[in-house]
Amino acid sequence: MRALGVPYSDEELANGVDLAKAQAAEVAGKITAEGGPGDLQDKEVVALIAYLKRIGTDLSAKPPTTAPTTQKSSATITAVTGTQEGAR
Repeated sequence: MRALGVPYSDEELANGVDLAKAQAAEVAGKITAEGGPGDLQDKEVVALIAYLKRIGTDLSAKPPTTAPTTQKSSATITAVTGTQEGAR
């Protein structure tokens, strides 16, 4: 996902499984607190709820102040322009 421009930190990548389990426990706890069934943290429905929650959060989030940087390869430049960068 980082290659697609998602700004995951090194810590988030290293602890992804633990972060997902903590998020699942939070969602399951809220469901139980509102009178729903217990022991849901390992269910697919909780993963779906967490996913939808994230989409909603991302849609209402303020865009980053800086755009992700990408480097153009010389092959891309050659394919698009017919010349290599620096050969102009």
